[in-house]
Amino acid sequence: MATASGVVPRVAHDVARALKDSGVDRVFLITGGDLWLWRALRDHGIEMCLARSEAASVVMADAYARVTGRPAVVYGQWGPGAANVAAALADARWAHSPLVALTSTVSTRVEYKYEYQELDQPPMFQSVTKWQARVTRADRAGELVAQALRVAGGGAPGVVLNAYDVPAGSPGPTEATP
Repeated sequence: MATASGVVPRVAHDVARALKDSGVDRVFLITGGDLWLWRALRDHGIEMCLARSEAASVVMADAYARVTGRPAVVYGQWGPGAANVAAALADARWAHSPLVALTSTVSTRVEYKYEYQELDQPPMFQSVTKWQARVTRADRAGELVAQALRVAGGGAPGVVLNAYDVPAGSPGPTEATP
């Protein structure tokens, strides 16, 4: 989906492109505030498998990863949404499911200012992930999503976290849409 200027916001586009280029064909989630990401996923032909809760989306992604043997992606919005994802990841971790938990998080620009739903996410995910990354620059979003997918499926498969604090609709368009 394009903005009024005919471009896709950089982070949303780069995340969706990295997922598509890595063979991801669906993301398990409940929709939240990242409208640009939803549009970019749709524009890249990635199916959004909606669940009633973040925990249910983790169970769905875990099952998909176990059946296909390919990394699955689950999304949780910052704060309580990410906490719900973290709480549900234990079984996937113990099963060595190749799973990427993609979350948004409060921007470092407003961190520790009591931003709405601000939670310190890395400690919540520490015991249920084998690797974590936090995207703090728009130009690294796609690169770190691709790396998360490689880590999830590489070696002993496992759960990884890729949290981004750069809004999905951030400026810095990369390409026009047809």
